[in-house]
Amino acid sequence: MLTHFPKLIFFALLLFISCEKENPAPQTKSFEILFDNELNELQIKAAAWFSDADGKVLAFRWLNGDDTTRLVFNKLDENLPTPNLTLAKYFVQSNGVGNDTTVTVNTFTAVKNGSTFHIRNQEFRQTTQLKLTFPDAQSVDTIIVPDGLTYSRPGWWNNYYGEYRCFHTGNLWFRLKVNGDDHWRYLFFKEINQAEVVVQVPTQILPIEAHETPIPLPFDAPWKYRIEGLIDVANRKFLPLGDLERAPGGAQKVFDTLLVFEPIPFDPVAPPSVAYSQYRLAVAGQNAGEGYFLDDIFQKLPTKLPVATFDINPAGAVSDGQNASANCFGDFDAFVFSRKKSNPNSTLTWETWQAPQTSLSFKLPEVPDDFGKIFPDLKNYNFDGKPRGRAEGYRNLASFDEVLTQLFDENNPFWKAQAGFLGRDEAL
Repeated sequence: MLTHFPKLIFFALLLFISCEKENPAPQTKSFEILFDNELNELQIKAAAWFSDADGKVLAFRWLNGDDTTRLVFNKLDENLPTPNLTLAKYFVQSNGVGNDTTVTVNTFTAVKNGSTFHIRNQEFRQTTQLKLTFPDAQSVDTIIVPDGLTYSRPGWWNNYYGEYRCFHTGNLWFRLKVNGDDHWRYLFFKEINQAEVVVQVPTQILPIEAHETPIPLPFDAPWKYRIEGLIDVANRKFLPLGDLERAPGGAQKVFDTLLVFEPIPFDPVAPPSVAYSQYRLAVAGQNAGEGYFLDDIFQKLPTKLPVATFDINPAGAVSDGQNASANCFGDFDAFVFSRKKSNPNSTLTWETWQAPQTSLSFKLPEVPDDFGKIFPDLKNYNFDGKPRGRAEGYRNLASFDEVLTQLFDENNPFWKAQAGFLGRDEAL
């Protein structure tokens, strides 16, 4: 019997090894995203977390300021779907009386393992204090400084002195109506690099601006828009052609037509001459039911805006602070459920990004305690009204993955315009 014992051990080992091969242990791997944050904590504070399909938080990190941070989930079963990624950013800005807090939260699905998310300052415009005096004016009836924030409006009470904080890339201008005239006059400033420009303006020698282009909008709404003449897209040089910068919290004007003015002097003989050859037009407007979004580049100003070939309808399921669903029709590249909350001194926005399907639903993930203690409205899913659903189409992008690539890069503030963005949304 003893002579057969080693053979029995040998066959037992073979049987054990065979069983191990037939029933391998489940393999696990890590899922990680690298955040490259170029902003310090005085500019922005940020946090990120992974969550599963039920919204359970799997991993959470505060992001380092002006540094990199790696968010890792180490127990990802290869048979389970990849986790969703949520990035929350907030910054506090003084308003002269107190502080205003802006919070933006984005949840992304179908994120690739090992991706890098860049957080950068996308503001590339200069700021210049434009100080104007109109010594020969008897009245300044209207003055518009495109992309200029009003510090002092010229009038008889201040000897016709105006001051504006202008956002620009080297070229700026203003237009005005004076002394009861019906026509606009304008003054163009080129290659401005200094922090302050002080000038006395004799109004009667200013050229008369007679070029005005109306662009009808889809519906009445308090539209936000940006119109620019593109001088050099590669070097981010443009001329603003829109309206004044409006102070936050002020009254919102409802309108249905854009009137675009350009600094082109009226000359019945010579052809019009401008420093730009293309136009960037970005508009965004919502009413109680529908919304329209556009950011695109045009060879000439359009007489009407493009119409979306896709549509959205409420799905009939419950849509509330945490849950949302929608039915979609047509071809588009990304779908977003959005929610907002406006308080006297804070604005919260939470958007979720998904690949397009005919039927979509999403449940907001849990908010980690460390972040929810600071913003209880987010933790309690306390938003204004019901969520909205937005379908986004990009003429020059081919997939949801390409949209995510642009969102994660945060390097080109013109990417939507160059991609040819058109969006439509509905209240759910």
